[in-house]
Amino acid sequence: MMGYGMHAGSWGMGWGFWVLVILVLAALVALRSRDRREPPPGDPALNIVRERFARGELTREQYQTLVRELEQTNS
Repeated sequence: MMGYGMHAGSWGMGWGFWVLVILVLAALVALRSRDRREPPPGDPALNIVRERFARGELTREQYQTLVRELEQTNS
């Protein structure tokens, strides 16, 4: 009987550890997803132009023209 009691106690301690690990992992995932929702630093219009160029929606000439115009208006 005494062995059973000790075994039951060790299971309780083990489950508590795993619950703690899961809670810590969930908190880390929540923090990382919150960081991704923050807007990137810098000019939002310039970021849009960069994204459109990266997707291939703008030619190099269009991209360079838009970047020059946006930099002039921000100066």
